[in-house]
Amino acid sequence: DEIEYFKKMGVYDKVNVNEAWAQTGKAPIPVRWVDINKGDSKNPNYRSRLVAKEFRTTVNPDLYAATPPSECHRLMLSKVASGKRQGITLVYADVSRAHFYARAERPVYVKLPEEDKEAGDENRCGRLRMSMYGTRDAALNWAKEYGETLRAAGFVQGRANPCLFYNRKIGVSVMVHGDDFVAVGPEQHLRQTREALESKYKLKVEVLGRQEGQSKEVRILNKVVRWTNSGIELEADPRHAELTVRDLKLESAKPSPVPGSKVSKR
Repeated sequence: DEIEYFKKMGVYDKVNVNEAWAQTGKAPIPVRWVDINKGDSKNPNYRSRLVAKEFRTTVNPDLYAATPPSECHRLMLSKVASGKRQGITLVYADVSRAHFYARAERPVYVKLPEEDKEAGDENRCGRLRMSMYGTRDAALNWAKEYGETLRAAGFVQGRANPCLFYNRKIGVSVMVHGDDFVAVGPEQHLRQTREALESKYKLKVEVLGRQEGQSKEVRILNKVVRWTNSGIELEADPRHAELTVRDLKLESAKPSPVPGSKVSKR
């Protein structure tokens, strides 16, 4: 499925390996498959991604891409909780394979995966047309891409944090963390924002709310957000407990009914 998506999005063109040496003075970047569970043990969500293994050999601040702090996430939820009587709601959108929408801005060459090799590809590699996960500037290229999209839709980009956007005319705020978009505002204007994103990207969308067709619980950045009668709950990533138990090798340990430990007497 991933290879077919690479071809559909035109991520790279197959060229002779000699071109990579002539343009960059280096061999094509190796690639590898990364399989991850974006869910947890109870709700697994496995994904397989082909990524480049470009190592950081030099320090280049120009390749930096910002992410919003956790306070921004809480601020968005506060806006929903404070404005629910005015019809303020939240839309969470996950862009599928976001980096493939961002054009490569420098010459980057990658080795062809075995799954995409055909007859005659023995001395060929891939010249990136779009950004690929694992390359150093992929996140920066994607940030430029979604920034242009939101600004074209009437949003102003934040100064304190470039991952925050606001459209005063329609009263919609947007927070972007990687390929995750959190939009808060009046429901009718959120549809307008969603259409602006869907016109360019493939989205998986969830709406947090109490009405029919809306979700009472959504996962945002692996944190669980719940809509309750008394307000909005924010639960930490459930996988953290699992990872802590695994790393401390406590899978077979017996839990104590009493917290703490006894003080030994001499």
